Amino acid sequence: MVDDTPFVLIAPITFFHLFQSPEDYINRWPVASFLRVIRYISFFLSVTLIPFYVALTTHHYQMIPLQILFVIVESRSKLPFTPFWEAIVMLSILEIIKEASLRMPTKSSQTLGVIGGIVIGQAAVEAGFASKVLIVLVCISTISSFLVPNYLMTKANTIIQFGFLLLSSFFGVFGIAMGAVAILAHLNGLTSLKQPYFSPIAPFYWKDWIDLFIRGPLIKMKARPEHLHPLQKWRYKRRM
Repeated sequence: MVDDTPFVLIAPITFFHLFQSPEDYINRWPVASFLRVIRYISFFLSVTLIPFYVALTTHHYQMIPLQILFVIVESRSKLPFTPFWEAIVMLSILEIIKEASLRMPTKSSQTLGVIGGIVIGQAAVEAGFASKVLIVLVCISTISSFLVPNYLMTKANTIIQFGFLLLSSFFGVFGIAMGAVAILAHLNGLTSLKQPYFSPIAPFYWKDWIDLFIRGPLIKMKARPEHLHPLQKWRYKRRM
């Protein structure tokens, strides 16, 4: 527990702990596993969806199916901005709305978030500052970011997303791939109280995968995670 913070810090922690929620151990394991997989997919969408749109519309438009390409061209025919600046403007406005809603009283913040998003999005399309396709993708990306249980992780999503946007505008999909490799290398080098941040994947502990991307049955999870090197091996005292 740290002074001047309302949160209690638990350590050591790994990257995958940030996607786990207390509800995972209350629900049945098929439901908990499904929700956990949805969180990982949502994290991936929140980070890469808009950068992929910018990369495809800027450098790799030949990869877009013809019917979808007609829709994108029609929605962007009268826009004054490039896809990169269009995405930067809309995401920046969205972050301002999100931060403002957090600083306002609870009842007012919900109204601000809903009305602000609808009004500004509709006004941006009608004024010709953003395309309808981008508005839809921004909404999907934003909603996906809220599925991560850890609030600080959602802010990391935003920073990574802006970094991918910059790379995609210059190098396309290859830039996103370079950014992903750099982030994975950085995360692999982190530690939490001398515990690897990417365990149980690196280093590899195959027994701990039962509570990694899915949550296995509790009857199969009697032992504590090996990668944390616990002093007590079992989660509860074994019956004689």
